[in-house]
Amino acid sequence: MTDLLDCIRIALTEGATPEQKQAGAAACCAAYAALSPPPGVPISVPHAPRAGVNVDQVLDVAIAKLRTMLPPDADVTTESLRFPFLATP
Repeated sequence: MTDLLDCIRIALTEGATPEQKQAGAAACCAAYAALSPPPGVPISVPHAPRAGVNVDQVLDVAIAKLRTMLPPDADVTTESLRFPFLATP
């Protein structure tokens, strides 16, 4: 793995030759392949929302967090959004 990292470092230096850049790209691909899960295994993302979390819950948390960033005297309207390209009944 040290050889791969050295190859990538050399490819990222200013004035690297096209061959060095190509070798660095190949080293990146090899490192990615070594770190990737085998086919069929789902990728786990740290700190990702759990599967049981509802989209509405995520939006409620985001809205609450954004409201805490507003100044106390901010005028917050609760009008619903209207999209002109959607037909309204």
